[in-house]
Amino acid sequence: MIDNIMEKLIEGNNQYQWKIKQDLESIETKGKGPKYPVLFLTCMDSRIDIHRIFQLSPGDVLVLRNAGNIYTKDTLRSALIAVYEYNVRFIIILGHLDCGMKKVNLMKLKDKLNITTLKMIMSQGTNVFLEFQKFFKTFVDEIKNIMYQVEKFQETKFFPANVKIIGMLYDPSTGWVLQDSEFSRYSIYENFMRDYKKIIENKKFKLIDYITSIESEIIGIQENKPAAKAWKAEDSSELKSSPDTVKITSQENIKVDTNQYVALQTILEKNSEMIEKTIKMVSKVQTPKIYVPKVKIYIPKIDKYKNDKSE
Repeated sequence: MIDNIMEKLIEGNNQYQWKIKQDLESIETKGKGPKYPVLFLTCMDSRIDIHRIFQLSPGDVLVLRNAGNIYTKDTLRSALIAVYEYNVRFIIILGHLDCGMKKVNLMKLKDKLNITTLKMIMSQGTNVFLEFQKFFKTFVDEIKNIMYQVEKFQETKFFPANVKIIGMLYDPSTGWVLQDSEFSRYSIYENFMRDYKKIIENKKFKLIDYITSIESEIIGIQENKPAAKAWKAEDSSELKSSPDTVKITSQENIKVDTNQYVALQTILEKNSEMIEKTIKMVSKVQTPKIYVPKVKIYIPKIDKYKNDKSE
């Protein structure tokens, strides 16, 4: 089993190297610091992929993981490095629904551990359940756990005032992420779950607005802006003096607002995956074949010999 896993990992790395050679992947070598001043503390749950959830690229943010996204001395150590060495200004505790740490049975877990591990856990007390709880830090409410971990970081007083420590909640079954304003007001987990469907419905309506805004920006970016006038020779002085315009030479000379151009490029880059999928769907549409019946043409044969003889 282990050999098969190692083969799978090496195969994956070979595929990664092949993509690098084909310019389908790139390696970020600009520095160890993140592109955005953000540090995530999230769970080790394999369903949580920060870069995929938020559509980020390698090198964009820093990520810490442990069972249950728990504040520990080691996460504090890493967070201090992130803040004071890499200028991180946001620490986000990303918890998730259906967390395995809510389901761990400590007494059953105790029976699976060897004697050395048991001695280590029980070195500070004699109450088995209490010592196991202190060591593994299980919980029964994902929302309360997120808020508790936020408070733990805030209580340390080790971070500058401009560092924001916030909580977010991820649902692995739907892919939705909730901000703290959408769940922190619930003191009882059951009440949150009772309203969860309504919360998601509201987010879906906002998603529709977002998609509509993207379409209007991609298709009709010029609708709410004055049309660009045709470039003429007398406009050359204006082009030279204006930093917000660029001259494009083609069959017609056109003056283009670079702010509009950059905005359009940004939108296209952010939605490149969606656009690519749409193009592939369109490319799969086949044009119906038109069959033209074959027409036989009969040409009479002329016997030159007989004609010549008759003459």
